[in-house]
Amino acid sequence: MTRPKQPKVSARKAQVSANSPHPVHTEGAFSPQPQPQKKSKKPLYGLYFERAGNYAGTFKYVSAKFWEKAAALSRIAKAKVAKPKDKLSLGRNVLKKVPLSPVPLSDIFVSVFVDAVRDPNFLKLKRLKGRARFLGDSLGADGTVSARRSRDICGKERAMRKRKKPARLPRNIEFNQPWLSRR
Repeated sequence: MTRPKQPKVSARKAQVSANSPHPVHTEGAFSPQPQPQKKSKKPLYGLYFERAGNYAGTFKYVSAKFWEKAAALSRIAKAKVAKPKDKLSLGRNVLKKVPLSPVPLSDIFVSVFVDAVRDPNFLKLKRLKGRARFLGDSLGADGTVSARRSRDICGKERAMRKRKKPARLPRNIEFNQPWLSRR
């Protein structure tokens, strides 16, 4: 018969536990060893929304040539954009002179940009501010989700922040000062 293995305890812990009426916890919920932290799998919707705002601000101030190239890219036939290499080269050509944060531009980012520009709703927007916000919302997730899903996330986040009311102070605060109280 073999004896069950006992957990190794340092000499100092053994001395402390011998003098103490309470046992030393070496296993379980109250053990002194740090428990591994679980990684949160919650999506970063707030980050996507903030990044979309940054992109929209960048697109708001680009030159008119960029908007002409983007409109031309959206009118190109689907057959020419069907190949991934053609899609990336056309997208990089349009994004060449825009000072965007992901430098160098990743293939996923350029692909999402081309998809956003080729969306039928992009050409329906007449004002540049609306087009800039559309592109910013589409690129907010940096290609981790599709352009359409990124716009949905940004719209929900925008609506949630709009609904959120600012904090209000209570009106009947007593300052314990006779000249402030209304009596």
